[in-house]
Amino acid sequence: MKTNLVKFLLVFLFSFFNLLVFGQHEKSFSESERRVDLDFLQEALYSSHQSIFRYRSKSEMDSFFKQLKSKKGSLSQKEFFYDLKRLLGKIGCIHTSLQYPKIKKKDKKKPIKERFYLPYGIYKDGNQYWTKKSRSDTISQYGWMRILTIDGNLLDTIGEMEEIWPNDGYSKAFGQELINHFENLNFFYQEKYGVDSLVNYVFLQDRDTISITIPAIRKKDILSSKKQKINWLYAQKEHEFRYDSIHDLGILKISSFSYNLIKTPIFYHKVFKFLRKNDVKHLVIDLRNNGGGSMGDAHLILSYLVDRKSEYFLQKKKNDIWKYANLKSKFSLFSIGLKRDIFSLKRRYRRDDSKIYVNKIRRKKKFHYDENIYVFVNGYTASAASFTGSYIKEKGPALVFGSETGGGAKGNNGLTYPKIELPNFDKLMR
Repeated sequence: MKTNLVKFLLVFLFSFFNLLVFGQHEKSFSESERRVDLDFLQEALYSSHQSIFRYRSKSEMDSFFKQLKSKKGSLSQKEFFYDLKRLLGKIGCIHTSLQYPKIKKKDKKKPIKERFYLPYGIYKDGNQYWTKKSRSDTISQYGWMRILTIDGNLLDTIGEMEEIWPNDGYSKAFGQELINHFENLNFFYQEKYGVDSLVNYVFLQDRDTISITIPAIRKKDILSSKKQKINWLYAQKEHEFRYDSIHDLGILKISSFSYNLIKTPIFYHKVFKFLRKNDVKHLVIDLRNNGGGSMGDAHLILSYLVDRKSEYFLQKKKNDIWKYANLKSKFSLFSIGLKRDIFSLKRRYRRDDSKIYVNKIRRKKKFHYDENIYVFVNGYTASAASFTGSYIKEKGPALVFGSETGGGAKGNNGLTYPKIELPNFDKLMR
């Protein structure tokens, strides 16, 4: 009797624990709950977003919202999440997205089931998908093979990434690069299908199909492959520089603009001092796969490259974001606004319903680079990185190579990214 009672209690407690932990993932949203969230989101975007109608007309955006509001029945959390992602993708602003909440400290201590990753990245060429170089040298023999299926899944569904992740403006290059970017592909594929320890690929080769089962990659394998880096002459977080003496070529790779008040200026000082002392005639600045970051970092490197003192402008339109932003974002908006309006020495003026801030880039007198500049970009180059590339081209001058970037000739959205919380959906929208 006691044994049965103990078994019953254990089963009950285990079921109750599962309900607490996993019940949230089974949450569904009724028509009325979704309508409340969509009405709130529509009002917040229309009154606060700096470029909500830059690439889509109001009637088009109204139509997108109407389609979602007209859906019948309940939707799972995952279904509603992807509906919202597709909607935000229509705006054409890579900074506007739906985000997962950060993992709480107490949850970080819990043991996490080991995750497996696809052994190959994918390269999309038109409507065809190919294996890129393997993340592990042990299975590199299947690189650059045309893929038909992965674990029986047709790869046409991977094209959905271009819908749920926002393209920048009219450019489709950003969406293409998302698929070609290993980490983004795996995030999407994990969410969509999951990855086991073995992965089955069906390749097309000389009109024949080849079926091969390959071990998936563990996270430790990816981390070890990342450690195999080039021997850079100077390196600082997301910034690396080396010198090719054979071709008299300096190579500056910036993966992300992440400004450190002390380390970043020291890094650039060392790089441009080296270029001047060694009379290096060619400098390659590689901004491929750089999604942007700190404008302070971008501003600093431009001061070593632009031909003359120049200016760029920040426009802040009057909006109602304070009404919708969460508490943390309100504090950020207040502190940034205080710094910009009271303590900043930048020249500013008003035009219509906007504040215009004038930013001056002062040409560095010491170690300024006056030789040949080449900038590499691709579809994943966006925000501060696309601004930097276009600015060097216009004011440098420089030759730019690659595919269309994010952003536009008339400017980017950026600098501050307030977050709003929907009434029912427990995710943050940036």
